[in-house]
Amino acid sequence: MSRPIPQWADPKLSADLPKVCECGESATVEFKAEFPKQAHDLAKELAAFGTCGGGTVYIGIEKKDNKLVGLKPANAGARDDAHDRARGIVNSVKPTLKAHIKFASHRSKTILAIQVAKQDEPVFYSNHIPYYRQDRQSRPATPEEVKKCVWAHPSSERQRAHEKILMQMEQDNADGARRRQEAADEGTRRSSEVNDMVRRRVAEQM
Repeated sequence: MSRPIPQWADPKLSADLPKVCECGESATVEFKAEFPKQAHDLAKELAAFGTCGGGTVYIGIEKKDNKLVGLKPANAGARDDAHDRARGIVNSVKPTLKAHIKFASHRSKTILAIQVAKQDEPVFYSNHIPYYRQDRQSRPATPEEVKKCVWAHPSSERQRAHEKILMQMEQDNADGARRRQEAADEGTRRSSEVNDMVRRRVAEQM
């Protein structure tokens, strides 16, 4: 008989844990048995997921054999501390990273999951270094990858569309000014012709 899921645990995340362990790490899944000693070692994973469309870091799962080991300790106070620690690491990633921190439970083991959503910015940094996710590895992004991510991101498409609109407005303004100047020049020319004609008639009558 399966154990009931605790109220503090996310039901879907808890139900999915066996399948997550079975499938293992991927371009969108990263395992950590525990919080790394260096916060940057977790922050770079989050930054890489932010750059590459999203993913989830599970803390409490062994990397080498995908074994559920759980957080230690796993009481309410420890969960609060883990949540605050995870939030602090999320906040260290720049620009601001959208991420959800949830807990899951399976066979009395507590897992913390940091779910990185699809972001509004194209590239994310940890310790001022841009990161990129390739297969199961998070690594510093090359300048070419940074450029590719920036230009492929919807925010850049919106910016390019905005710039196109501004350019069109400037062109329309320039065209309008040119047409007004042409109209003014034509008016001046006609006025000059009329004045010349008047002078000729006056001269003929003298």
